[in-house]
Amino acid sequence: MMCPTPGTPGARALGSADADTAKHLWNLWWMRTELLSGEPGLGTRLVNFPDGAALYPIDPLDGLVGFFLPIPAVSLANVLCFVHLTLLGMAAGWLGRMVSGSRLGGYVAAALAQGSAFAAFTVHVGVGELRQFWWLPLGLGCLLRARETGAWSWFVRLGLVGGFATLACFYYGAFLGLASVTILAVDLVVQRPVPSLRTLRGHGLALAIAAAIAVPAASAFASSYGPSTTVAATPTTTAAVTVADASGAAAALEDLYLPRAWARSELDDDARAYTGGR
Repeated sequence: MMCPTPGTPGARALGSADADTAKHLWNLWWMRTELLSGEPGLGTRLVNFPDGAALYPIDPLDGLVGFFLPIPAVSLANVLCFVHLTLLGMAAGWLGRMVSGSRLGGYVAAALAQGSAFAAFTVHVGVGELRQFWWLPLGLGCLLRARETGAWSWFVRLGLVGGFATLACFYYGAFLGLASVTILAVDLVVQRPVPSLRTLRGHGLALAIAAAIAVPAASAFASSYGPSTTVAATPTTTAAVTVADASGAAAALEDLYLPRAWARSELDDDARAYTGGR
């Protein structure tokens, strides 16, 4: 999936030129620069110069790796892509082996996850936080272990994974939380005997740990958005800056069931790179 990058990791960045690749390469460079010499907090003068702006590091975990691995942004992005695909195979293999009860089932699950259309899309679209797809099978594995054993340690792990998954990518934190709530709800309705009070307390503990990690990050992210979508012109700017809503990247209901040629995404020439995301 990464060829021909392994031979020349610094020559070309994985990802489409029509997608977010360049933006996320810039983000990797920017996060390291801000950590070394930037202003404290979300403020930066490297965008909207000279006034600056509040800019949230949308991919903080990759940025932290970049701080400790001081290589050029293109090489760093490609190394991180390889690491994330490897971790995806390991986490999906662990989950697959747990569910199937066989080593072969684990290998099949790992191969299906790494070779899936969505994994390929995360490489194509160039979005660093989406490449951290491995948080989902890792969290689901912790959830199943907690469900089977009832051990506090697995609920603690579930909470930590849920919190850091949200920190890594808000989407994955939301998906993992939705999966956890769904499985718990099904157990309450179907399972006999119903989950014990200890199990419910374990889920509450996992939620509290995840929230302690995720809520401050979500609050900081929300604070980087102003009350309006239009930034007024100032004496130091030549024109007003409009922040557009990327509605073309959103899914519509018909995208789920219409043939591809009829789906709205095929009619939107400005969102070619995002078709796979829908």
